[in-house]
Amino acid sequence: MKRIRIMGMALCLLFALNIHAKTNMPVKEPMEAAGKISGSIIDKQSQLPVEYANIIIIKANDKQMLTGTISNEKGKFTLKDIPFGKYTVKIDFIGYEELVLKDIVLNKKSPQKIFDKLYLNQASTQLEGVEIVAERTNYEYKIDKKVVNVSQDATSTGGTAADVLESIPAVEVDIEGNVTLRGSSSFTVLINGRPSVLEGSDALQQLPVDNIKNIEIITNPSAKYDPDGTAGIINVILKKQNQQGFGGIINLSAGSRDKYSSNLLFNYKIKKLNITAGFDYRDDKFHMMRESERKVFADNSTSHINAFGGRIFNRKGISGKLGIEYSFTNQTILGFNAKLGESKFVIDAENFTHQFTDPATTNFYRYSQIDMKREADYYELDLNLHHKFDDKGQQIDFFVYYSKRDGEDLDSSIETETDDKWVLQGDPYYSNRGFELGDSKQYRAKVDYVKPFASNGKFEAGYQLRINKSDEDYDLEELVSGNWVSNSLYKSNSEFNRDIHAVYAILNKNSKIGFGYQIGLRGEYTKRETGVKDATEVYTIDRIDLFPSIHFSQQLDKHNQFILSYSRRINRPRGRFLDPFLSYRDENNRWLGDPGLKPEYIDSFEFGWNHQIGRKANLNIEAYYTITNDMISRILTNTNEGYVIHTATNIDKDKSLGLEAMLKWDLSKKFNITLSGRLYKYKIEGGIGSTTVNQESTNWRANLNTTYKFSKHSRLQYKMGYRGTTVTAQGERKGFFTSDIAYKQDLWKKKASITLQVQNLFKTMGRDMIITGDGYWEHFDMTREARTVKLSFSYKINNFKMKKQERNGNGEQMDMDF
Repeated sequence: MKRIRIMGMALCLLFALNIHAKTNMPVKEPMEAAGKISGSIIDKQSQLPVEYANIIIIKANDKQMLTGTISNEKGKFTLKDIPFGKYTVKIDFIGYEELVLKDIVLNKKSPQKIFDKLYLNQASTQLEGVEIVAERTNYEYKIDKKVVNVSQDATSTGGTAADVLESIPAVEVDIEGNVTLRGSSSFTVLINGRPSVLEGSDALQQLPVDNIKNIEIITNPSAKYDPDGTAGIINVILKKQNQQGFGGIINLSAGSRDKYSSNLLFNYKIKKLNITAGFDYRDDKFHMMRESERKVFADNSTSHINAFGGRIFNRKGISGKLGIEYSFTNQTILGFNAKLGESKFVIDAENFTHQFTDPATTNFYRYSQIDMKREADYYELDLNLHHKFDDKGQQIDFFVYYSKRDGEDLDSSIETETDDKWVLQGDPYYSNRGFELGDSKQYRAKVDYVKPFASNGKFEAGYQLRINKSDEDYDLEELVSGNWVSNSLYKSNSEFNRDIHAVYAILNKNSKIGFGYQIGLRGEYTKRETGVKDATEVYTIDRIDLFPSIHFSQQLDKHNQFILSYSRRINRPRGRFLDPFLSYRDENNRWLGDPGLKPEYIDSFEFGWNHQIGRKANLNIEAYYTITNDMISRILTNTNEGYVIHTATNIDKDKSLGLEAMLKWDLSKKFNITLSGRLYKYKIEGGIGSTTVNQESTNWRANLNTTYKFSKHSRLQYKMGYRGTTVTAQGERKGFFTSDIAYKQDLWKKKASITLQVQNLFKTMGRDMIITGDGYWEHFDMTREARTVKLSFSYKINNFKMKKQERNGNGEQMDMDF
């Protein structure tokens, strides 16, 4: 019945919005002697559409403005009902040179002027008589997202998507490569707008930066997107070649202490067929040192566990991909994509532990050898169809997707007694190994429809289906008298199934005075079942949710733009958080999920101002306020068995009120800086069991990115950052400082480049935390290896890049460059 209700609700919603769109179209009386001017505005350097550019029509006789408009998200504009006559058209936008089209004549013989492509040049300067065109900026701001231009970050060459995100104010990356967006690890990763079989930080750590064109940070997504994730969406746009013939790019990288990567991308395009193939390989090792001190308080005594040791984190990945795109006509394109891969994450650790009590009743030293392996084989397939009904923007897209992932985890631990000088005393007294086998499947289907209306208006609607199925088997074996024996306390098998049906509708409108809005609503029906295989008890969620989104923008002039937005989101707990069985981590730690864990609901508000300061600087300031209800937090609980249990629980809520700012400043023709920062107040309210939680802190972080160009073929880049101290549900995480430097040299007319970089220059990157609980206190400090050196080489086959050509009225190709 709920499925029927949501489908009925969806039909009513779409019908009402469609009627609203039609009934609100302006009705104009027919005019005599009236013409039309339309076109598409493109960034000449990046070949991307320029959104929200200003278009002004000026009368040639008296130089007075007649009318104007702004371009839509595809860079297109249309001005109707223009009296016959002679005009000048002016087009400009923040960071671009003004484009002036003179002597535009409209009459009976030629009532329309259609400009297929109008190219805007980014701001340029003069150096010794040679024009130096400004490179594409590191960051761009649009109505609903921030765009990171990856090609401008030399310090991330040969790295991953996670590396390039470190300098973004809203993003944080810790020493293990884990990514958080505005303090949350709950965000959705998309690749070219499509889902990924890998999630979160795992996906970003597997994507080679050399194959990435740009990264979109969407902290307040519209109703069109899945609402999953506390913090929003990170959408990675991969490079793609559009020129005819064969092209490609080869990237190789090697770093100190066993860091290697390579990726190849080839493209062949002939007439209507476009084929893309790629291969990625990565094998990176990172060395860490860890120290910890733990105290457990009893009535008459205190137990101490002090430990130190080294760890080696090894991330491996290998994958191949194939894409085929066929254009039946200019209006209909069919695409197919396939990816096959293997990912592996290995931790080799050794711990030296001193365990004692005060007053003294226990005094014990031991050496632990711990190995953790997370391996997965996966593949994903998708089929997509794009059809344009006309040249005005009416279109429909179909998309189906399937992925399968088979995972195998193996943890082993060997404990050996030592003396106080850490000399081994005999054979190991305890050994175990844990196995976890799991597979997951994803099925997705969606249809998206776009219908323009009125002038610069657009109505969007769609339906999406998501099905997730997974199961896991866990077993712990202990070595007893030379034989491996299963421990029934830790044996488990669980299943997880979730179906989501969603519909959405969005209204977009841009006015002639630079004001634009986007209002959307999404409805979802979710059914989730979690339980034990072949058991009668199943934990079920069966509910309907609504997710509204609102975006407003105002372009005051070519120097100032304001953006205001709101969205409601959801963070659904992962399967591991719901698993009700105890699992072994090491002698002092266990993990236990909660099948009754509720999802988080997030209300997010943002207000942004983008200001162009002359031609040399750009300032962006963004204020935000988020409230997370039923916040999910990881906590530690002490036990009488000598170990602590790690689990996840719902706390009432957390709140974050913050300000993000970024200033890009060209100090000279060769030297520029980008200064960014984030200041926010964070507060947690609620309780853990009988303990009231009321934590708050004022947090800040700052980044400085500087680039010096020795010539147009060589540059030196240095970046540094500081992340301040912040509170957690059970303590605080202290701040740390990072710094990287890189030199990049282009070769052979930019067909190749070589980059030398050094990361963590001053050995200041680390993690320092204090955790407190009921009768429990712990402090641990982990530091990462310093001065990692990496050398990267990139080569373009046929100078892999996009080429754009237009056709004249006779169908012949010609350059269109104003």
